[in-house]
Amino acid sequence: MPSCCVAYCQSDSRCNDNLISLFGVPKDQALFEEWAKVIPIKRKPLNPKSLVCQLHFEETCIKNSNKKKKSPIENWFHSDTSFYTTCPGINEEKFHELKEFIFPCAYFEKEVWRSDDCLQLVTEVKQKRKDDLLFSCCSKCNTLLVKTLKPHLDFRRCISSCPTVKLRWLATGFVGALLIVCYQLSASFDQQLLTYNLEFLQGQHVQQHHRMTKFIILYWTQYYHFPDFGNVGLGGKPFGTCDPGCMATTDRNLLNQSDAIIFHFRTINVSDMPPPAWRRPNQHFIFFEVESPVHTYLPALRWPLLKSYFNRTMTYRRDSDVVYLETHGRVKCINSLTSCLDFPLAFKSNIQNVDDPTDHFPINLTLKNRTAAWFVSNCHSDGVGGSRREFLVRNISQFIPVDIYGGCATEESKKCPYRPACNPMLSQYYRFYFCFENSLCPDYVTEKCYRPLAFDMVPVVYGGSDYSLYFPAGSYINAMDFDSPESLANYLKKLMTDDELYLTYFRWRRKYFVDLAPKDSWCQLCQMLRDSETKTYADIGAWWSGESINQTCSLSPSKSLVGTGKS
Repeated sequence: MPSCCVAYCQSDSRCNDNLISLFGVPKDQALFEEWAKVIPIKRKPLNPKSLVCQLHFEETCIKNSNKKKKSPIENWFHSDTSFYTTCPGINEEKFHELKEFIFPCAYFEKEVWRSDDCLQLVTEVKQKRKDDLLFSCCSKCNTLLVKTLKPHLDFRRCISSCPTVKLRWLATGFVGALLIVCYQLSASFDQQLLTYNLEFLQGQHVQQHHRMTKFIILYWTQYYHFPDFGNVGLGGKPFGTCDPGCMATTDRNLLNQSDAIIFHFRTINVSDMPPPAWRRPNQHFIFFEVESPVHTYLPALRWPLLKSYFNRTMTYRRDSDVVYLETHGRVKCINSLTSCLDFPLAFKSNIQNVDDPTDHFPINLTLKNRTAAWFVSNCHSDGVGGSRREFLVRNISQFIPVDIYGGCATEESKKCPYRPACNPMLSQYYRFYFCFENSLCPDYVTEKCYRPLAFDMVPVVYGGSDYSLYFPAGSYINAMDFDSPESLANYLKKLMTDDELYLTYFRWRRKYFVDLAPKDSWCQLCQMLRDSETKTYADIGAWWSGESINQTCSLSPSKSLVGTGKS
């Protein structure tokens, strides 16, 4: 009797009966048909030890392998080499070669291999006739492969002459049998049948578990010095609130398998980027940026390599393919079931007024006797394209007291190196918070405007955005609505003494809340990957900053507010 048959014999009686029906003995055709329905919706691909038990509805192996809490790769390779070398054609040397092959293509935590991976592996098997490739293919496509190879298998004589073996050898022999079968396959392997089965399996996944197919998002660059793209995270973490069908990785070995590759432009190295020709059809090369064009190295955007390089954008701008607001913030509706709309709004026509002008939100004003705070670490914005905000603060300070915190503070006690620790103090004592951007660019609304909203202060904004698209009406004061620093200061003085008027700036809290780190953009990205539409940015530099040096941030600082900008 061939040694590959050993694994199929003398397990528990139910498993044995299922095997007979599964591999061609006409004992229970209905059972095989039932198996064909159930298998496509089972969980992620299984290691060889668990595979057969899963096929026959046994959970024992799965539970045992999960007890050790090891990674999938660790579970695949049993510490006892003999567990695998009993397979025909696999000696100890071949086993170690096999490990080297499987490691790069093995799925990692929370990933489910997609059908095209299986197809690629089977194609390689057909071309190279290598048993080690089949082993990897079994690990990824298990049930599909069994179903596809079934017409080529003759297990009748195996089952008729099986000796007594331990359950431990069940999976080993199963893999060994498939290794031999693959070696005997004709070069004219029916690829159309395989493709049909792939589509069938994928359709079952969609119906039964949304979609188990994983979209891979590869962070090609770091986000500044953070290896996991800031606090975004890896694996399914970025998509945990909305979509289990996507996962993030930093493993560049997965470039060809990735559906989207994110390039943080601020940390890009042109000599370290994959050539444009490597981009597959329907693969997205994403331009990612959170700083304004004023603080982007614009000459790099004109590099010849970047012509038609990016086909998606992920920035703070509302016209991006994916609007990224996680590092800035967002105002959202408390009740999403009403006619309320989350900010930012797409159009001016969507602007809504706060409903009840007499309904005040309770704010404790007992200790709010200080006028304005400004938290700032970039002390100079008077360069090309800068907002010259420091001159505006200097001019306002001639009429009202302004306390400066952060890196630009002159008093050591106000340096506040750990920003979150200062928020409660600012909320308790100050009525206003200066949200003055360093550049006057459309849609550039940073976290400095959302913090005061979240901590019971009224933001005084100064920037290049249409703030009515970002904040509820009556929640902020726009410095550009005033003709001089003195008139702005006088209005703030009035609000310091008129509590009733000041409290009207918090009516929006009845309807909205502030999300300081919204994850919506990752959900939007994952959804975008489900669409087949592709596009190309022929000139990413023109899209980001305009045809000239910086047309998109062309708004000049108001001379009536900042003066000439000279000391």
